[in-house]
Amino acid sequence: MSVLLFLAATVVLLVISSFLHHRRLSSLAMERGSSDLSTFVRSLDLGDADAEIAREVFAHLQDYLEECQGQPFPVQADDSFRDHYRMDDEDLDDLYSEVAEKLGISTERPEGNPYFEKVETVRDLVLFLNHQAKEL
Repeated sequence: MSVLLFLAATVVLLVISSFLHHRRLSSLAMERGSSDLSTFVRSLDLGDADAEIAREVFAHLQDYLEECQGQPFPVQADDSFRDHYRMDDEDLDDLYSEVAEKLGISTERPEGNPYFEKVETVRDLVLFLNHQAKEL
């Protein structure tokens, strides 16, 4: 009986947490206004970085974050995967792998990348991908 109560309480807490997270993201989206890819790419201030990488990261995050109030979530360069999106390391790894695969970017030897284990924001991920070698 106590196991059943524990499981029920856990489910209730997960539902409440999910609701609060969605509400927080919706509130943030309302504050920011509409989502715009070109504004996002310019905000990255990447210099010679590949804009195609930025577009793919943006598109994949749009899919991950879902819509808020019927509009795509307005992703910003300094958004933290952990603080803003509540992404865990596994979700971030999946995002990285999906973008890399789509663009033909190697996922081999990431430890040689200057951004290795330093990806905390959307900008960091774009720069990390930009510093990985293209597959041949």
